[in-house]
Amino acid sequence: MTWRTPLGKRHLVGPEAELVRAAIGWMHDLIVEELADRDELWSFQVPMFDRLEPLSRLCLLVDVGEALLTTTPLPSLTAINESAVGAIFNAVKQLVALETDEQKDEAGSDGQPFRYRTLLLTTTQSHAAADDATRMDTTSSEDLPLPDCVDTEEWEWLVEAVSNRILWDEDYLYGDQFLDAPPEVARLKRDRLGITSDYFAASAPDPKESALASIRARLNALERGKS
Repeated sequence: MTWRTPLGKRHLVGPEAELVRAAIGWMHDLIVEELADRDELWSFQVPMFDRLEPLSRLCLLVDVGEALLTTTPLPSLTAINESAVGAIFNAVKQLVALETDEQKDEAGSDGQPFRYRTLLLTTTQSHAAADDATRMDTTSSEDLPLPDCVDTEEWEWLVEAVSNRILWDEDYLYGDQFLDAPPEVARLKRDRLGITSDYFAASAPDPKESALASIRARLNALERGKS
């Protein structure tokens, strides 16, 4: 098992993995477009991830994606790694929002209606079944929206419920507050929140342009579930 989550060390399987693969595939396409036009950078609403160069984004995305979806070695839970996971789940929110905005064109290129909402529902239902088996509190099926629901707030809380099974918290969003603070102030803040001294110190990958083809090949394999 390869990612240290609140539920233990594990990698994603079933509909949860399919949902994350779909988000990674969409992010892959967007970031490749950024490589051609760097004036048009897409925001995933995670500052630490968004300010990276496109090639670094791709490399970080595949490193984290492989850790979530395969049995690669357990990565450190650093701010930069968790920022990529946060970006993946924000991408899920963005995909659902785009899908609801285009309600009249529900069938995607693969012919699956309400694709991302259906994936999110299926993931939530699989979690509910697993939690019921272990007597954990869980979301009732009666609380779930229908696949054609266009209220994005109904879907956002489901995305949060899924991401909370992987991410411990949102400390990665506050990197600037620690990195810009005087050392002693930053230390006191970290101690109060239980954040290790190296959590924000780890840097993002900085691959050479020549690595693009191999990074994209790994992403393509990951999206197909072939890694």
